[in-house]
Amino acid sequence: MGHYNSLNLQLQGKGNNIIELFSSINDFKAKLKLFASQLKRQNFKYFPYLEKHIKLTGECNIEMFCSELENLNQEFERRFANLNNLQPIFEFISFPFGEFDNEDISSNLAHTFQSNSSDLELEILTIQSDIILKARANENYFWNFLPEEKYPLLRSVAMRIFASIRLCISDYKPNFIRLVDEMECHAYTSKN
Repeated sequence: MGHYNSLNLQLQGKGNNIIELFSSINDFKAKLKLFASQLKRQNFKYFPYLEKHIKLTGECNIEMFCSELENLNQEFERRFANLNNLQPIFEFISFPFGEFDNEDISSNLAHTFQSNSSDLELEILTIQSDIILKARANENYFWNFLPEEKYPLLRSVAMRIFASIRLCISDYKPNFIRLVDEMECHAYTSKN
């Protein structure tokens, strides 16, 4: 539950852009897959309280926990499916000098931001050929360095992406209470 709460706080944080939010969501989904994989192999390193419960009682319905993790992952996949389609754009905006199919990127950008694909493709080629900009690629506010006259479309797209965006996350929560009730286990506290 701590990882879920942490993600929730990250998504609600001020000043996050869509790429940072997308990265946080992908990180959480990867952790869900790891947790389910570990549980299936009965590796409890990420579940110390569950391990303690099993040692005390000798019983646990691991399939129920795995199922809940898989349901949560499927729910995230469903709710953020549109963001997955934007991953190539996010990767390009994060580092425009990588290996990309410029025609695909310009087409994807044009479709997403209602721009001219041919003009975007030419701007992409120009920016990728600019040695001075390439040297500054890892600096903060890279896209602010672009002359608006030379790169009007790319700069506009980047500014729209990096504008602070707040995603609305619905109130789906895994049913941990049901899991605990069905297992009749209790929270453990250390006695110090």
